[in-house]
Amino acid sequence: MPTASYERFLYQAEVQLQQKELESSRAILMEGAMLAKELGSRLYFNKLAGSYHQLQEQWGKEPSVAALEEVFQPW
Repeated sequence: MPTASYERFLYQAEVQLQQKELESSRAILMEGAMLAKELGSRLYFNKLAGSYHQLQEQWGKEPSVAALEEVFQPW
């Protein structure tokens, strides 16, 4: 997968986080993390994990955010 596709997930997640869009942030981060794992890209997985931690800081008590914890376990 081209680097640009990974970066699209990173940038989209960042924009959604800044706009405080919980569900779209969560969906983008989940899709990006699963793709990074599938393709074995630890670099982009770790970058997405940074955005996930921002999401946790903003909405850590939300059940949909708690459900993402499993997706962001290192492999």
